[in-house]
Amino acid sequence: GAVPDLRFINMYLDGVEMKSMFNGNLVGIPQTGSPLPQDALEEFRVFINPYDAEYSHAGAYVISAVSRRGSNTREGSAFGFLQNKNLIARGAFQSVLPNFDRQQLGLNLRRPLVRGKLFYAGSYEYSNTNNFIDVTTPATSARFSQYAGSFKAPNHNHTGLARFTYVRDPKNTFDLVWSSRYMTGESNFGVKTARDGGITQKYFINTALLKHQYLPSSGVMNELSFQLVNWLHDEDQLVHGPQLTYPSVVLGTSGFPLKINETHLRLVNRTTWGIDDWHGSHLMKAGVELSHVSASQYSPNFRDGSFTYATDTSTLPQRTLRASTV
Repeated sequence: GAVPDLRFINMYLDGVEMKSMFNGNLVGIPQTGSPLPQDALEEFRVFINPYDAEYSHAGAYVISAVSRRGSNTREGSAFGFLQNKNLIARGAFQSVLPNFDRQQLGLNLRRPLVRGKLFYAGSYEYSNTNNFIDVTTPATSARFSQYAGSFKAPNHNHTGLARFTYVRDPKNTFDLVWSSRYMTGESNFGVKTARDGGITQKYFINTALLKHQYLPSSGVMNELSFQLVNWLHDEDQLVHGPQLTYPSVVLGTSGFPLKINETHLRLVNRTTWGIDDWHGSHLMKAGVELSHVSASQYSPNFRDGSFTYATDTSTLPQRTLRASTV
């Protein structure tokens, strides 16, 4: 995009806006990776300025993705992936190869429930990765030598999507779509930051969509949808206590915990007219959106204090920071 800042992007999944009100990024991204299982993706488009007014709340580019729907054809697939430490090279700062382990699996199913009328599509993916992060602090004191090494940073990620499609007649189609992502892990440490300065992570994103498409006549389509997005974001200190910053190592972290809970409710109606053979071809759109977003944030930065020391052997801090809860 023209501007890389996260506030200038937006994403729509089956028309559901995935924009967070906390910092303008997408809900749960990049922490949780893909917003839906790989095989659940039918198509996507990237809109660079200018783009239609219906894709709001972004200034640089918009991604619009559509999930797969079921049909009269029965389809299914499954995959698995396994990788262990024997397939990984030892890092430059690792004296011993860590017990790296990674598994991924996925299941997909699409089929008719009532032939020609009611269809189902479902996808699920799971990944389990034992990452390892190197703390390479050149500690000059035996006091800090225990913090150097390679430390486990586990990551578990669940992603699922279910879609029901009901075709009442050629003019009326109903879709019910649910997607969910749940990730847990540990990170935010490495190099000079000891594992004690890392964080635990929990992200839970749920979206739901009920949509009705109506084709009253040739070239006209009306789409009415009710949308729900709920995002739970929970990052906490691996070790509770103050942040101690020495020239060689950082112990603890003062920027956490960070807890966010957002719920987005939207009622959207869009009408599209396609006109041909009138001084060329034209496409006109009109719509209205009613939105309600409730959000709460808990971010007590410097709750336990942050202390900076001039040398590794200092006993008194050079600088101290404390702040009240926000």
